[in-house]
Amino acid sequence: LNETQFFLHSCIKGAFKMIETKAQEKQIRLFYSKPDEECEIEIHADLTAIKRTLINLLSNAVKFTPNGGSIKCHVSNKENGDLVIQVEDSGVGIPKDKLGHVLSPFGQNENTHITDEAGTGLGLTIVKSLMELHGGDFKLESEVNVGTIATITLPQSRIIHMPVAPEFVEEENHLKLYN
Repeated sequence: LNETQFFLHSCIKGAFKMIETKAQEKQIRLFYSKPDEECEIEIHADLTAIKRTLINLLSNAVKFTPNGGSIKCHVSNKENGDLVIQVEDSGVGIPKDKLGHVLSPFGQNENTHITDEAGTGLGLTIVKSLMELHGGDFKLESEVNVGTIATITLPQSRIIHMPVAPEFVEEENHLKLYN
């Protein structure tokens, strides 16, 4: 890992920029629950790895969310102080019996009716590995025809500055809200 200190909001905003065009093409609404401006979260981690992780999760959400759906990104912290970032979509979902498969190398869920975009099946495996290298965790929850929630957790020790009682404001991702 090439660790530095950086502001999480800028990293998330950059990841949203990377998927913006594809989301707009599919008329997918993007939401980001962010801390208010005075309460910026600063972390110590590998910026490239965290941004790559977010881009992967957001790209998957766009890929498997039908036209007119929505994707939400929410940042919070657990009672123990760990940082939690969730990407939630209103996509096709993954059957419970396939969740382990999609987390294994080259494992993919067969959803060819929603997308004809191919992938290698390595993205979620890489996300899991990158979170483990950071001392964190990656979890995937999904329900068919409802959507998926991808959760990455970073240990409290990686947080440089986190407001004591953050007030999160749900708003557009600071880019655009697509109708």
